[in-house]
Amino acid sequence: MSTEHWPRIEGILTNIENSAGNYLEIGPGNGYSIKYMAENKFSAGQCYGIDLSQEMINCCIPKTIDLKNVHLETADFCDWEPPKNTYFDLIFSMEVFYYFKNMGEAINKAASLLSDGGELVVMVDFFLENPVSHSWPEQMGLSLALWSKDQYADSFIKSGLSDVSQVLISGGQLEDGLTLCTRGRRLLR
Repeated sequence: MSTEHWPRIEGILTNIENSAGNYLEIGPGNGYSIKYMAENKFSAGQCYGIDLSQEMINCCIPKTIDLKNVHLETADFCDWEPPKNTYFDLIFSMEVFYYFKNMGEAINKAASLLSDGGELVVMVDFFLENPVSHSWPEQMGLSLALWSKDQYADSFIKSGLSDVSQVLISGGQLEDGLTLCTRGRRLLR
């Protein structure tokens, strides 16, 4: 999966400004993007990875074990609390939000954890305007929330984020369809 997702997220993550602040990745999967961020964009900051699956955290450990600025934790994001007085310059997630029972609540929580000027970036392949993904719930035997582009944008705005923008991205050799990237920024806490 990492080799297929990287072409889609590379242009987003490589254009993030360097920061000595904090980075949070919701669902770091096998660790390729948190490793990139810890070594590059947040090398002078702290990087946190939260995943509901201990198995996925275990996949991240070998990639990040030598990185002193990476902190991995198994937790439900909606119940998780960061270290006291910790806010994030960037919160990133790829292919996670449609698993939340209440995506609006998860977006609100993420927005509340942003520092002034901090940015939330949510990328998903499972969305209304990407019909090749619509069979996933049946194929996986899971309940997934199918939102439209507008629903994502509206939820970002309702959570208090500004400068909300969206882009559709394609790329990778094995995946058909598109990735929706929704971004928003917290102006003031």
